[in-house]
Parts: sequence; C-alpha cells; structure tokens
Amino acid sequence: MLNKFKNFFLHSKFNNKKYLLAVSGGVDSMVLLNIFNKLFKKNIGVAHCNFNLQKKNNINKILILNFCYKNNIFFFL
Repeated sequence: MLNKFKNFFLHSKFNNKKYLLAVSGGVDSMVLLNIFNKLFKKNIGVAHCNFNLQKKNNINKILILNFCYKNNIFFFL
C-alpha cells in the first residue's frame, strides 16, 4: 500500500509540490503525517485548528507540535 501511495505522488503532477497537511492529532492523521514526512520531508507543513471542542485538544496540539519540532516541519496553529 505504501508503495502505491509513493508511486502515485512521485509519478504524477503532484511531484515536486509543497503540501500543507491538516492534522488533528488522531491516529489516521498522524499516520498520514508520518508517511508524508518520509516521502516529502522538505516539502510539507502542518496546520492544526484547535476549536476547544474536546479537553484532549491541547494534548493533540502538543503531540503534533513535538512531532513537527523533532522533524523540522513548519507548524501552523
């Protein structure tokens, strides 16, 4: 599955583009962030919106912020 994803992006009009990923901090968006980080390390940024709908939103924000800091990814809140 990962190879299909990689081939789609590397052999299409989406190659050599910059990506802004909307990341919630949930498992699915963190997996997507990890995949994009491995494939397009220098061409990604992360946007996270905290609407204060859940108490754990600050935990999600810190999780995403730490991931971005460790991987040198632009983070927009």
